[in-house]
Amino acid sequence: MFPYTLARLSHVLLLAFSFYMLAIEQQQGSLGQKKWNLPNILAVRHDKQALLHIYKYLLKVLCAFLLLEFMFMGLASVNLTDVPAGVFAVIAIIGFYRKTALLFALAAGASVLIRAAYLYPMLVMVASFIVESLYKKSWPKAAISFLFFLCLAPQYLLTYQHIGVFSFLDPSKIEYWRNFHFSSNFSGYDTLIPGAGHPWPSGATLGFAAAFEQRQWGGLIKLFASRVDFYFASFVPLGKVYLGGARERIFSPVVFLLHGAAFVFAYLYLKVKIGAWRIWIPLSIILTQGLLIIPKQRFIFVIQLFLVMGTYLYFIRIIEKKAV
Repeated sequence: MFPYTLARLSHVLLLAFSFYMLAIEQQQGSLGQKKWNLPNILAVRHDKQALLHIYKYLLKVLCAFLLLEFMFMGLASVNLTDVPAGVFAVIAIIGFYRKTALLFALAAGASVLIRAAYLYPMLVMVASFIVESLYKKSWPKAAISFLFFLCLAPQYLLTYQHIGVFSFLDPSKIEYWRNFHFSSNFSGYDTLIPGAGHPWPSGATLGFAAAFEQRQWGGLIKLFASRVDFYFASFVPLGKVYLGGARERIFSPVVFLLHGAAFVFAYLYLKVKIGAWRIWIPLSIILTQGLLIIPKQRFIFVIQLFLVMGTYLYFIRIIEKKAV
């Protein structure tokens, strides 16, 4: 029952995310200039022009949802928390970008509670938001931001009850996994069913920790380059997570070029609004974290979700401008 419920939740959240992003686009245009307000349109049901806007909006939501389903169907259909946590993380980043304190704090807290890997990126964002709010004397926003820490309180209490240490997670397990990831020189990792996992070699002889301690900068560059190649120059059709064989992962420079094009389109979509760094810096932190550990494709789901949706919204805007 739980796997089915979690998978269904993932699909529902992708649909809700499509509604949310298109609502922002329709109301403000690139998260910025106001265009039209959906609630007002709903209030004039007999206005044919207004109804036409609603139909177009729902069609764009449906197309966005089908695109996300096509890209992430494999990940959204398994018993993993990456999609729910990733969707909330993206909403938190958008809240950070739009300076919407309540949305930002609650979504950030939800993403961390669902998947602890987002703890450090969200902490950086929350700290930045609080400092900025205090500097600008936006006392209510600063106070609301502390709701993020309130969201994390149950996890701290559970850890304390189990091991007697006031920590988000068991420190011994954190240390174990840190050593495991930092000592690895794999460029990526795939889970095979049936059979054991498949680590992809990087060509580097040392892991991150050893290479850094020994100042083997060439080895570090090779290690990180191979991990970037795994993330952005390879793909598995439909985003499958559990593979029947290593050959299901396809490596191609075309995949890297497509990721590069998606980045350009997403950037073009956001650049009209001052402060796009509020999106790119959190995504950069998530990518850096993903490069320090043994990569799995789902670890950069947030980045891919942003690139796919940003590209989609960019072309929606282009099409609408040509239609005017």
